[in-house]
Amino acid sequence: MLLNLPLSRSKLDRAAHLRADSAGLEELWRAAKVISMVGDKFKTNPHGLAYLDPLSANGERYFLGLDETGIPYFVIHHSTSETDLADYQSLRTIGAHLNDLEIGAAVHALALTQWHEAHQRCAKCGEKTHPTFAGAVRECDK
Repeated sequence: MLLNLPLSRSKLDRAAHLRADSAGLEELWRAAKVISMVGDKFKTNPHGLAYLDPLSANGERYFLGLDETGIPYFVIHHSTSETDLADYQSLRTIGAHLNDLEIGAAVHALALTQWHEAHQRCAKCGEKTHPTFAGAVRECDK
């Protein structure tokens, strides 16, 4: 029986009840740990994920959830970048070295950003869509 599946571990509460509260999300953003992604790669440091200062982070941002102490986690995603990608690594490369909280946040961030990349158009009419509910939903622009 498989008991230690690294990508299934998570200590992140996705806190869906907070996603519709724009003012609350702005407050959470100021105290957040922000994961940076370019494409499907994560910004890392020798200890694991490198977190950005939310005041200087820019780009498409999605709420990932809260840790056990209430610290919010977000991901900033860029589909392409002219950034030096030397500090960016794939989940496959770093996954085994992350703790349960980080792996849960990274798996959720990767799934969410890849979903946004793949679903930029409305399935019903073909118009562009935009993220809402802190990145949990895409709405048609029409």
